[in-house]
Amino acid sequence: MTASQETKTPPSNSDQPAVQSLADPDHQSYLQDRQSLEILLEIHEAILSAKDLSTIAKLSLNAFGLLISDISFSILGLLDENLQNFQILAFNLDGVDGVWPSSQTLLISNWLLDLEALARGESVLVHASDEKNLTNQFPEFSRFGENQAFLAVPLRGHQDLSGLVFLSADEPDVFHPGRVRLVQDVARVIGTAIDNYRLLQVEQQNRREAEIMREVMDVLASSVSLNQVLEVILRNISKVVRYDRASLYMLNENAQFQLPGSLLSHDKERPKIFPLDDPIIQELQNIRQPLLIDDLQQDPRFVSWPEKELVRGWIGLPLFVGKDMIGIISLGNLEQNAYRSTDVGVLQVFSDQVAEVLHRARLKEIHSRRTEELELLTAFSFALRHAEGQENILAALMDQVTEIFGANQGTFLLLEKDGSTLVVSFSQNPDLVGRWHTHNQDPLWQVVRTGKVMFIQDIPAVLDQLAFPIYSLLFRGMQSAVLLPLQSTDALFGIMCFTFTERQEFSPEDQRLFTTIGEIAGTALQRAVTLESLEKQVVTRTRHLSTLSEISAVASEPDDVDELLQRMLSLTLDVMNSPAGAIHLIDEANNKLNLAAQVHLPGEILPVFSKPSLSLPFWRNLLNSQEPVILPDLRSDPRVPPGLNECPYPAFLGVPLRTKGQSLGVLSILNESILDYTIEDITLYSTIAEQIGSAVERARLQHQAERAAVAEERQRLARELHDSISQLLYSLVLYAGAGRKVLNHGDLENTAEYLQRIDQTSLQALKEMRLLVYELRPSVFREEGLVGALNRRLQAVEKRTGMNAQLEVEGRIDLDEAVELALYRITEEALNNTLKHAEATRVTVKILAQGQQIDLRVSDNGKGFAHDESRSEGGLGLTGIQERVKHLGGQLEVISAQGQGTTVHVHLEVKE
Repeated sequence: MTASQETKTPPSNSDQPAVQSLADPDHQSYLQDRQSLEILLEIHEAILSAKDLSTIAKLSLNAFGLLISDISFSILGLLDENLQNFQILAFNLDGVDGVWPSSQTLLISNWLLDLEALARGESVLVHASDEKNLTNQFPEFSRFGENQAFLAVPLRGHQDLSGLVFLSADEPDVFHPGRVRLVQDVARVIGTAIDNYRLLQVEQQNRREAEIMREVMDVLASSVSLNQVLEVILRNISKVVRYDRASLYMLNENAQFQLPGSLLSHDKERPKIFPLDDPIIQELQNIRQPLLIDDLQQDPRFVSWPEKELVRGWIGLPLFVGKDMIGIISLGNLEQNAYRSTDVGVLQVFSDQVAEVLHRARLKEIHSRRTEELELLTAFSFALRHAEGQENILAALMDQVTEIFGANQGTFLLLEKDGSTLVVSFSQNPDLVGRWHTHNQDPLWQVVRTGKVMFIQDIPAVLDQLAFPIYSLLFRGMQSAVLLPLQSTDALFGIMCFTFTERQEFSPEDQRLFTTIGEIAGTALQRAVTLESLEKQVVTRTRHLSTLSEISAVASEPDDVDELLQRMLSLTLDVMNSPAGAIHLIDEANNKLNLAAQVHLPGEILPVFSKPSLSLPFWRNLLNSQEPVILPDLRSDPRVPPGLNECPYPAFLGVPLRTKGQSLGVLSILNESILDYTIEDITLYSTIAEQIGSAVERARLQHQAERAAVAEERQRLARELHDSISQLLYSLVLYAGAGRKVLNHGDLENTAEYLQRIDQTSLQALKEMRLLVYELRPSVFREEGLVGALNRRLQAVEKRTGMNAQLEVEGRIDLDEAVELALYRITEEALNNTLKHAEATRVTVKILAQGQQIDLRVSDNGKGFAHDESRSEGGLGLTGIQERVKHLGGQLEVISAQGQGTTVHVHLEVKE
């Protein structure tokens, strides 16, 4: 390296004052000192006027070149707090100055420098004649050639070592004590200038921070969103720390750090959400201060960090409010080693203020959002509360969601009772109503199973995977969807599907709001279902009470037992919505049940129902049961006796008729399905059975009272007529009374004997009895006789009901008044049966008299019935007819078939 010229002229620089050259060191000392002082003064003024550290460094190196003309090169730089790294600010080589690359620093721990002496303010001079040559001692300077001497001069500010000046010379004796002192004087000026600059920088930094916080607070004070506050914060951080990428992660409600807003970043990919166990998150929580990473590309903790592929130098700034970390500011730089400890200090002060601002902004936004949500939910609840019925609630739900979220279509899929099918029961698209979707592994059924809302942001991306027709109809032309379960604490009603023609990004707030809306709508539906159920129960209870009232009214009417039971059975079938039924009364003497009333019993089971034997377990268990007997399917139940399993109505419901703990009979009804009966229906059914049992008992007691009254009346008549009627007639009455009594006790043998005595005695008392019958006969017979009475009956009753009624008489009727009265009663009972049971439109009464023989026929064109001998003896009110015919000594024949009408034929041979 060639020696420098004795005088050097610094490069022209309008910002740098000219510095005059010093005389050669061999000149007189007073001249040298005066010039040195002048140069120091000029250096001091020039340095103080500098605007940045680089300018200060370059001016300082130029000054050293003017003071010492034979310097080969010079370097000025700053030390870090640990005196480990040396950051070069400027260098000068053969009159050419420059700035060292800012991204490169020198590690001085391997240099043979006495750092302690430098820290005390002493300069260190190293010669080539020392133990190690200069190239080995300062390997970074080897590119500047072989130098004979290095002078390290400390730069101090406020007694702290802040930097170093390295001066190199080709000759070993360049740095004599005088020059060293001169260099130290200049270094002190430079150190003071650097210290002042740093103080000025701190003051400016504080001013900038104050301005930043003032702007942030102004933003917070205005009605803006949290994202706007985040934008202001990140934008202002760039005024204190340079970065290429910045993000701010906030702690969400799920204890995860999520990016609510990303600024100064051009990628559109949504960042990840970091859990609390992320290693970077954990370290920031532990150190509670900014974390500086020189190169995150080499740090294994950043495997899942979104900025990993974009930046190298990195600072993570934790934001604490009290003991809780509420957020993280992530700053990234494209260069490694981009950040210093000074940046960490600045951000540390800034973080406390930012955390407080963010905390307040977040609380404000949460309060504002919750207030808005509360207003929306209040309006939503109000709308649902004033909607009556399930369909109106669903319509109100769709209208509100359309208004709040902008949904374009709403559809409700009802979950059927068996839980196997979803059916569209309501939709804003009429083409969807009635569509159904059976159980499968797909989103709709996943919502049914989990009871949780499902959000589909990109329908086209998933539609190809859903090969079910319902989805192509629901999602046609749509981009996003929400599947919202509507459920109460007890049951899931169905799924409300909302679809959107534009793609939606469902925020956590949107998801929470949808969930709350689903809960409110589910409660509203539950309320509607409950109200509808209550209304239905009220209607049912009203109908039940009306039926019970009607049955009570029927029971109080003075009808005979058969008529009473027939009317009660019809009322029972009506209220139970059953097509067929029967009432049986017990016949203990014969260990069987007698069919007392029936309505529309199918012909297949009519023989089985006519006189079921109590020896069969089915009927015996039914009669003795304490509860209603419910058989869902007669055709497959092994308990059912043969014949009954052929019933076209499979459902059977039977209940015993009781009064005062005594079984009187059985009430049975048939239906298509047992599911048609509710608990309330079965309870009503049992109550009706109790009413029928009481009515039967009351009718029997009334009949017994009537018989007792008749007996008493006969005794009274016997006493009154004792003197006017012969002893035979009196005996006849006694025989009749005694015979009746034994008959009531079931003593048939003695009954026959008494009847025989009556028959013998009655012939003798005929004259007296004719007079008595004449006095007791109805007034119509006194006026018109048998034919006139029958004609009046047909005119007054049958014809007035719209029936075609005819009376045909052939021959001369000359009968005893008692016989005529009996024939009238027989005809009257047959006509009553026609009116009650036959559903006929025509009835004919025909009397044929030929000598001593009388034939009476009552024929109708009604529905008839399947007839057998036992049937003719018992049901449909024929018992009374049979008793009267038997008493007359005649013959009775009942002719009937299904759909062919009925004829009651009485043949009587009249005795003279």
